[in-house]
Amino acid sequence: IEKSIDIGRDLVIEKSRDLGATWMFLAVCEHRWHFLRDQTFMCLSRNAEAVDGKKNEDELFAKIDRIHKMLPTWLMPRGWDKRKHRNSMAYLNPEYGCTINGAATVTDAGVGGRRTAIFIDEFSRIEEGYEIDLGTADVTNCRIFNFTAYGKNNAAYELLKNKYKKKIRLHWSHDPRKNAKLY
Repeated sequence: IEKSIDIGRDLVIEKSRDLGATWMFLAVCEHRWHFLRDQTFMCLSRNAEAVDGKKNEDELFAKIDRIHKMLPTWLMPRGWDKRKHRNSMAYLNPEYGCTINGAATVTDAGVGGRRTAIFIDEFSRIEEGYEIDLGTADVTNCRIFNFTAYGKNNAAYELLKNKYKKKIRLHWSHDPRKNAKLY
C-alpha cells in the first residue's frame, strides 16, 4: 500500500472476508496523515453510513477514531482539537495540513480536487463502479480498490482481468486462524 502511494499507481486488493485489508489501508492513511505534510486522502464506501455513520465500529472512520483513541494525547498533531478537526466525513491535521475525507459511492464520488490516494472499499458491491473508476482516474495517481469478489458483471471483475493493474490477493487460506489444513 505504501509503495503504491509513493510511486503513484493503482492497487487492486482482492480479499477474503475478515483479513484486515481495510484496517491496513486505514492505518497507512492515518500514519501518513499524522506524520507527513500535505497528504490528502479520500475514503469511499457503498453509502455514507458505511464511511462515517457513527453507529458501529465497522464504519471506516470509526476505525480511525479507534486508532486516535488509543494514542496518548501528546502524540496527536500540534493544535489538534477534536471539535474543530474531526467533522462529519473529515479529519484535518492542523499541524501538517493533511486531510482525510469520506464520501458515499455515488456516480460523481471523488471527482473534485486532487488526492494523494483514494480508497474504494467493497468495490465489487458498488453499482456505480464503472463511473467511479472513470471519474477518479484523473483525481489521483493512486487508487486502492478493496473488495471481496462478487460475481462477474461488475467493474471489480474487470479490474481483476486488467493485466496492467498491480494486484494483491489476500485469501483466507493464508490466515493461520483459518488455514485450509483445519478443514
